[in-house]
Amino acid sequence: MNALPKSRLSNKSKELLSVLERKYPDGTSKYIRYYPSLGGFVTTEISNKELGINQWKKILMDDRLEEKLKASKSKWNTNSVVENSLFGFANDFRAAVSKSPIEFIELYLNLKQSN
Repeated sequence: MNALPKSRLSNKSKELLSVLERKYPDGTSKYIRYYPSLGGFVTTEISNKELGINQWKKILMDDRLEEKLKASKSKWNTNSVVENSLFGFANDFRAAVSKSPIEFIELYLNLKQSN
């Protein structure tokens, strides 16, 4: 309750503070809860890895890809959470396609012709 010096409080604030002090004579610190938290960023196992077009093809053609993305758990590293979610995978795939659009277009066309 004493975050600001009383000399900086208006008369109205001083009155409200005295009401609070009457209502909570032992202070309000027992009502404050501390919940530890961690900060960082979310990555996937393939983030920051330079995967070649053949590695992406292998990942994309894996019949169990959807199961793996649903079943995976989050793991904490020092500054990040490693989470293999569909969103994270899609973000990594988008970044890879942005770096090499021609290769991925050719991969798509070759996969489409083979199916």
